[in-house]
Amino acid sequence: MVNPFVFRNGETATTVGGLISLCVRFPEDALYHFINGHFEPWLNYIGASNIAELATQTRDGATSPEECLNDFIKAVKVAAMETTAGKIAQPSVGDAEAQDGGESPAEPVVEEKHAAIQEEKAEDGEAPSDKVESARWGCPECGNNDRRMIREETDKSIMLNAYPPVYGKKLVCGQCGAEWHHK
Repeated sequence: MVNPFVFRNGETATTVGGLISLCVRFPEDALYHFINGHFEPWLNYIGASNIAELATQTRDGATSPEECLNDFIKAVKVAAMETTAGKIAQPSVGDAEAQDGGESPAEPVVEEKHAAIQEEKAEDGEAPSDKVESARWGCPECGNNDRRMIREETDKSIMLNAYPPVYGKKLVCGQCGAEWHHK
């Protein structure tokens, strides 16, 4: 069995197609993992070394992080189409543009999804932000998302196993002292 790639939100992928699907559904998490080079080791692990190389090439070749991720998604989709058409898939960064003389057939998936998320935040009264959040946890009371100020502690009020004793976890904000549980 293949160890899955796990996004920060807990969603998992066991195939390249599943990874691309998660990238489209969760662009902020995908951007975090893509920029920090988390995809390549897993892609090499599952035997998709050509896709891992593609990830490295697209990250090094584009101007903005969103553009990098979008180019990667397009190129993987093109590689998948070539593979299903019977061709040997050895995609490169330019393959998506080479399909029809420089214009890519795929839409800018990540940018659209990011824009939709920002619109939802604006409708909910939250201030839209172009900054990709790097925090895994955020305090529900004060909004602190500095990972050095949020700690995970054992919550002995939640017993998961009696013997050996295993307890649940809770998060504690170092700024305001609020306590909460994982979602």
